[in-house]
Amino acid sequence: MCRALLFALLLFTTTPAVAGPPQAITIDSRLVARVRPLSAPAGAPAAIASVLLLPGSNGALGLTREGDIQEQQQSFVVRSAYRFLSSGFNVAILDSDPVFPEPTGFTNQRHTQENADLLVKAIDLVRSEWPMVPIWAVATANGTISVVNLAARFAKSTLPLKGIVLLSSMTMPNTSPGGEHHDVLTLNPGLRLIAIPTLVIWHAGDTCPSSPSSIASTVFAALSSVPGADKAEVVIDKGGWVALPPCSSISYHGYNGAEDEVVAAIAKFVATHP
Repeated sequence: MCRALLFALLLFTTTPAVAGPPQAITIDSRLVARVRPLSAPAGAPAAIASVLLLPGSNGALGLTREGDIQEQQQSFVVRSAYRFLSSGFNVAILDSDPVFPEPTGFTNQRHTQENADLLVKAIDLVRSEWPMVPIWAVATANGTISVVNLAARFAKSTLPLKGIVLLSSMTMPNTSPGGEHHDVLTLNPGLRLIAIPTLVIWHAGDTCPSSPSSIASTVFAALSSVPGADKAEVVIDKGGWVALPPCSSISYHGYNGAEDEVVAAIAKFVATHP
C-alpha cells in the first residue's frame, strides 16, 4: 500500500466527524420523520446539539404529508423552531397524530409508560438522524409532563438523552372536562428521580392556573437527584402582554415577545453541558 493511500486511510479513521449545519424534521407518532420546509439561515453555526421539541395543549400538530405543521403554530417551541436552528440546534418536533389523534391527542396519556416508550423511540430516531451531537428534550406547558415522565422512568437506563428543559411546567392539574388532569409535581415516578442536567424556565408574569409563577420554583426544588452544577432555573420577566386568556401561547405563559431571551438561555445551558 502506498504511503499516500495509507495516510488517507489513517486520516479518515482518526479524524472526528464534524457536525453539519442544523436541520429540522417533524416526527409523527408512528415514527415517520419528514423534512419541514424550514432551514437554518446562512452563516448559522454548526449543530452543537439536537432538540426534541414537545408543545403543550393536546400535542397534535396536524402534519401535512410533507411534514409541515398546521396546528399549534403559536406554541412557543413551534414558533421558535427557526431560532433554535439559528442557535446551532437540530430541531425535531413530535406530533401526537396519528396514533393519538385529535381532539384528545396526548391529553391524559403523558404520565403513562406508553407515552414514555414513544418518546424513547423518538429519541432513537433523532439520534439516527444526527448521531454526532447530544440530544435534549425541550417541552412547554403540558409537554413538560411527558418529559418529566420520560426522564424519571428511564433515570437508570442508557437512554441517549443528555438533558431536559422544562418551560412553564404544569404544576397544577386542569380538572375541567377535556383538561390535562396531571401535573409534574405529583407524577410518580417523578421529578425526584431525574438525574440528568435540567433547566427550568418560567415567566414571572405567568398567571395560567396550571402553571402559576407563584409556585414555579417548586419544580426546581424537587430536582433533588440532579447535582447542583447540572441544574438551573431562569425567570423571564420580558415580553409583552396581549388580551388573551392567561394560558394562551401568546401570553406570558408562552413567552410572547421574549422568545430570543428564552432560546438564548437554553443555548447557554446546553453549551455548559456538552
